[in-house]
Amino acid sequence: RCSSSLPRRRGACRAIRPPFSPGASACMGIVRVRFLHGVGASFVYGAAAGACGLRVSRGGGARRQERAGSGMAGDAKLALCQLAVTADKAANLSNAVQRIEEAAGQGARVVVLPECFNCLGVHIVGGSIPERDGDHLYNTSLVFDSNGDNIARHRKLHLFDIDVPGKIRFQESEVLTAGSSLCTFSSPLGDIGVGICYDIRFPELAAEYGRRGCRLLVYPGAFNMTTGPAHWELLQRARAVDNQVFVAACSPARDESATYTAWGHSTVVDPWGTVLGRLDEKPGVLVVSLPSTEPDGVRTSIPILRQKRHDLFDLGRWLAKP
Repeated sequence: RCSSSLPRRRGACRAIRPPFSPGASACMGIVRVRFLHGVGASFVYGAAAGACGLRVSRGGGARRQERAGSGMAGDAKLALCQLAVTADKAANLSNAVQRIEEAAGQGARVVVLPECFNCLGVHIVGGSIPERDGDHLYNTSLVFDSNGDNIARHRKLHLFDIDVPGKIRFQESEVLTAGSSLCTFSSPLGDIGVGICYDIRFPELAAEYGRRGCRLLVYPGAFNMTTGPAHWELLQRARAVDNQVFVAACSPARDESATYTAWGHSTVVDPWGTVLGRLDEKPGVLVVSLPSTEPDGVRTSIPILRQKRHDLFDLGRWLAKP
């Protein structure tokens, strides 16, 4: 439903119901907003911890799915919105609308919101919310196109069960169920693969997305004050270089008073491993251009994807051996 706290414009808002499997439900309504100045919204909703990415494009009335890659006319812009997330859902949504409008105004075609967020958006890839399906609760990111249609869903594959003595213990599996399928979709930036937070630590997922032709991998996430300084950027650069793709990881802004303190530092990395842009720990919007010549240029210069020994690295084949 349309929250009464959101800025209302005549004819601007309609509720949509995603095609969940029987018995499935989300903990909050999914809303599509079309602003009168011509920015249509398509959401990628996330699940249990709450990551959101949104694909932003102008003139959202077209039903045609834009497909990028070699046919892209020029560089396209990606935006990461590092939001201050609070316990007030209405305030979170209102803040998201403002930040998405800001990013769209700077020409962004895809807008990504962080994990641990209740999200609303504009043409978008959007974050994670808890999704109940029968007796199971998933950390799910749903993708919606500019018409409000649910075109993809990613349920977090790897649950964050860690115990660093004297620093942090966190057990997602005590509440959540792991997903069992991968998620890719087409966008104005090309094909995009979605992971949530801890998924970035597993190179096999990123490698499979690369094999499927993804140009960009998006990870809404909320690394903490222990793992963030050590691994947040390192893992993004590793996944980018290993698979010669763009990687974008979007975090909530840091709140020192929260029971779980996020590292922040939302970042975009190119296929060469160069950081194209990053935020600090405070709320902000990062907009970067993704060169249309990449990742094809890097893949031509260093053709590791063609040279990889799949005959040796087919993990399933080795596990199937007696």
